[in-house]
Amino acid sequence: MHGSEGEVPWVIPGIDSNHEQIRAIVLSTLAPDLPEILLPEALETARAIQSEYHRAYAFSGLIKNPNFSLQDDVSLWQEFLHTLACSDRQRFLGNLVDLSPTIISLGGKEALAAIVEAIKDVSRWWP
Repeated sequence: MHGSEGEVPWVIPGIDSNHEQIRAIVLSTLAPDLPEILLPEALETARAIQSEYHRAYAFSGLIKNPNFSLQDDVSLWQEFLHTLACSDRQRFLGNLVDLSPTIISLGGKEALAAIVEAIKDVSRWWP
């Protein structure tokens, strides 16, 4: 991330809430590199996005941040999974890759293997 950490707090609140698509794009772009201390504010900002599609876009940036974890909050995990499912297929599959450490942590390698098999089944029905 360019600039000092002290500059970032001014960016997130300044994203116009009337333009959800822009807010989601900016959050998705900034979130992977945000310092851990700013992640709660970024999460709150992303959750405030009304459109599930745009919120999913913002969430996709958060899950790329190495300091962001869904492993300790099952309800947050469920919220993210439900929202990310509103993405198109390609983006959702990419998000599953980013979520694989969480999937393994919560359900073991067996859970990840089961998801891979389910994706294969679905792709046979809807290529």
